[in-house]
Amino acid sequence: MNYKVAVLEPYEALRESLNLILEDYDVFRANDAGSAVELLGLLDGLDLFIIDVDYVPDSLELLKLIRLKYAPDLRVLLLSTHFTLEYQEAVIRIGTDFSFKEKPFGKDLLEYIQVLLGQRLAKPVNTVVRISPTGELDIQS
Repeated sequence: MNYKVAVLEPYEALRESLNLILEDYDVFRANDAGSAVELLGLLDGLDLFIIDVDYVPDSLELLKLIRLKYAPDLRVLLLSTHFTLEYQEAVIRIGTDFSFKEKPFGKDLLEYIQVLLGQRLAKPVNTVVRISPTGELDIQS
């Protein structure tokens, strides 16, 4: 089965690294949020969307658009050198099927993607995040 993966990575050097990592997948590339939205409108059956939030200032708006208009069940992998707690909380509130991965990355990113796509068993995770009925986040490690 060929998985369809969209990548929003404006920085060329990182785009080239991702190309090597994703060589066994059908990859569709976007350079900015506008071209990412165009991809979403054109592609059916997308399995994963990878977004480098360090270079996409409107990433939260893009995630809302993905969730509400295009693909509410789409898996989204967010890449960053550092995720703030506020950003993570905002993403959780949007409700996308999301995962966070900090840069730099190497072969471990491919393994992480394989887990997200069900091609590999996941290693145990020690952090659980829940949203209470009042909307408060409960993070347990």
